[in-house]
Amino acid sequence: MSLSRVVKAPWTDKFQQPTVAQLREAMPREVAAMFDVVRERLMGVGDLEERVAWQGVPWRWTLIYAPHRHGARGALSASVRAWAYLIPDPNNLQLCVTLTTEQIQAMEVRRLKKWVRDGIAFARAVGGVCWPTYTLGAGVHVEDLLELLDRKARACAEEPQAISA
Repeated sequence: MSLSRVVKAPWTDKFQQPTVAQLREAMPREVAAMFDVVRERLMGVGDLEERVAWQGVPWRWTLIYAPHRHGARGALSASVRAWAYLIPDPNNLQLCVTLTTEQIQAMEVRRLKKWVRDGIAFARAVGGVCWPTYTLGAGVHVEDLLELLDRKARACAEEPQAISA
């Protein structure tokens, strides 16, 4: 009787934290290219740190972008809200950009593409924070979402305490 070990994809294995490289390797080439573009833009936003954390089902291992604010042991402070989440599902790459009401008002949402505005308008709001989540698949204009990231960064730069809100 042979025992074979089932190897889980890095994105789904709750008990083995993957590296960003391992998450990227599991993606098809086109998805990996979009992943790289969005990740590079997020890393270009000042004062954000990238970390991989288990977020439960359905997001599983997710890249979290949050301001550099650490507690006594160097861990990310629980009071700091994530700025964005990049969900590296190889079959359904997603980007979630958390937005407060103040940020939405400051960023001239009406100038964004309709599908991006609709994502904000119909997103779930929890505790005063809107959670628009976008699928980055074929036919998605990543530039439109990069514009959303740029507008949020400008809104946060105008109001420094807004980056953590």
